[in-house]
Amino acid sequence: MQIPSSSLINRISRQKGIGNFEQALPDVQFEVYKLTLKKIWELLSDDPQIFPKASLHEITTALNKIDVGFQYLLTKNIEQEHANEIREIQEKLILAYTSLVDAYNKLPTETDKRRPRPYHKSFLDGRKLISEINQSLEEEESEEEESNPSHMGDQSA
Repeated sequence: MQIPSSSLINRISRQKGIGNFEQALPDVQFEVYKLTLKKIWELLSDDPQIFPKASLHEITTALNKIDVGFQYLLTKNIEQEHANEIREIQEKLILAYTSLVDAYNKLPTETDKRRPRPYHKSFLDGRKLISEINQSLEEEESEEEESNPSHMGDQSA
């Protein structure tokens, strides 16, 4: 799966010192996807009244890439705990994506002359689902660290 170099996922990957995301080990890709979901939550925490349409497009694009990436990772040799985490959040990820795409489609452009359609409910629903996804992933991470203390923080390729 080719991810544009300017994507949110690749920016997170580069920040973590991973030069070529597509060549990274599956478990490292999983960790980058998790970090990207955390960053998406931070971005969505901004005021929905003034949320830029371009930012929402970038977020929905990243969510789609994460969903496709998770499907890909399930076909690869990833840790069983990671596979379980993916399966646990898949439905919420799809719901978050569709809610935020709906919000994006309802947001007027700067040149749009028609009356804006309310997008707040879709935006807030998507934001809530991203929060729940991150909470679920953090709970899984805490349980994994408790059962395997030597694994904490190890993301090397």
